[in-house]
Amino acid sequence: AGLERTVDLRFGSVDVGALQLGGGATLSGSIRRADGSAPGDDDVASIVAVTPDSTEYLPGAVVRDRTLRAVTGYRITGFQPGRSYRVVLANTRGERVAPAEASSLVFASTLSARALDLVYKPEEPRVLATSRREGNSFRLDVTVSQPLRARKPADLAPAGLVSTVSARGTLSAHELSEDRTRLTFLYAPGDVTPGTVESSFTLRFAARTGVRDPSSASVAEPEFLAQATFTFHVGVDALRRVSVNNFQGGVLALEGDGGRVSLPKGAFAIDASSSLDIALLKSAEALSVAGIRTAAANLASLRYPPQSYPPELVGALAATPPQVAPAGPFYDVQLPAGVRSGLAKPVELCVTYAAGGDPAALNLYWYNPAANAYVLQQDVLRAEPTVNAVTRAKCQHVDHFSTFVLFNTGVAVISGNAFAGEGIEAAAFPNPFDLTDKLVTPIHGAPAQTVRGTMIRVAVPPGVAGAAKIDVFTVSGRRVRTIDLGTLAGGVYYYQPFDGRNDAGRDLANGVYIGQVRVGAASSFFKMAVLK
Repeated sequence: AGLERTVDLRFGSVDVGALQLGGGATLSGSIRRADGSAPGDDDVASIVAVTPDSTEYLPGAVVRDRTLRAVTGYRITGFQPGRSYRVVLANTRGERVAPAEASSLVFASTLSARALDLVYKPEEPRVLATSRREGNSFRLDVTVSQPLRARKPADLAPAGLVSTVSARGTLSAHELSEDRTRLTFLYAPGDVTPGTVESSFTLRFAARTGVRDPSSASVAEPEFLAQATFTFHVGVDALRRVSVNNFQGGVLALEGDGGRVSLPKGAFAIDASSSLDIALLKSAEALSVAGIRTAAANLASLRYPPQSYPPELVGALAATPPQVAPAGPFYDVQLPAGVRSGLAKPVELCVTYAAGGDPAALNLYWYNPAANAYVLQQDVLRAEPTVNAVTRAKCQHVDHFSTFVLFNTGVAVISGNAFAGEGIEAAAFPNPFDLTDKLVTPIHGAPAQTVRGTMIRVAVPPGVAGAAKIDVFTVSGRRVRTIDLGTLAGGVYYYQPFDGRNDAGRDLANGVYIGQVRVGAASSFFKMAVLK
């Protein structure tokens, strides 16, 4: 018997109750293909029962016929009464099969013993694509979850497995891996007009696998057809797509790069037995041209036209305050249509910083498209970020997916709208304010936030930049609080919450306070009032 419980521990301790092995109901039976034959050892490498929320799974035992190298049955124990379970089979290639007849199992007591025969029906093959820039070309990998067929002469010609759909460039250097699950090749983008490279290219992969499709009535072609169409953007320097099973979790990492997403079991608010195709992409846009203040100018400064980037990334690039220069590439996590970007459990995200950068001075920001603003991303587990000096990656936990980038500043929100005033402007809202939590909605496109106390808006004029901070004084001139804003640039609106506490963490008394914002050598004063 086996039992596993997942516990999200953030602070202190938590009582998980009594965990006892050996008890619980039992499920057993045979495993057969649809035609009545026994699946092979490689087809059913393991079996597990899992709850829909991934909080509990029970590893089972597979009954094998060693002579025939086949699987004939199974046994799982430890089912708890009143809970719903689903049985999932796994093969040696990492594919998961969830038999429909075992999709919702509920046991009345720990003494129950149920017999249930399972039908092994292999899933259709998954086809995933990866790209990475190599000079002016792209190295592309297409991975198939089942080995490709090698039964006909055409199966042995890798160049015939992929073709162009909407593309002006050329394919070359096709190579199929020894286990016949990965096709690697080069693509050189073509020109739309002389000197103007195509913005994207679409390729199609199609091949038969070596696994028989149980629903096929074809005698000549009974195997599964693995096929997919992929569109790549030339503004994306690296892209990796993987299939992650929700009850198992996994890692999504860019090859040769420190960018990575580590997903625990049950990261998504979907059934435990479901799998998702998730993509992580990287675009190394500097966006550091002096004097740029507008979204249009931001886009005009890109290496390629805006259509050379995925739509999810274009808005983030346009809203980037260029004088708060990105300290590394932009990373975007893409999910299938209809899947919420919010996560059921925190994941660890790693993004890289440029050579020579000081990771201690850099903070992670995410782009909020609804508000057209960059928001400071705190570690949702309140842990300290970790740094890998070898890969130059800074890692922390997030609870949603978006476009992420490192900035050399620490302000809470950076609006995507420009400020063209002549001096620093600062104001608190609401003002006066009490010390309760409240939802505030900034102007200039910044997102609504729940804050304790008040929100301070700082507008920095063009030409002013440097280390920034906010000092809060009593009317008698005694300083009670200093808030470090990191490095701020000109032409941008910033938003910073103020919780109404002093540097020792104690609440301020009722009364009027003077705030002073310093950015480089420039400064400005504003008034605030605390009314409890």
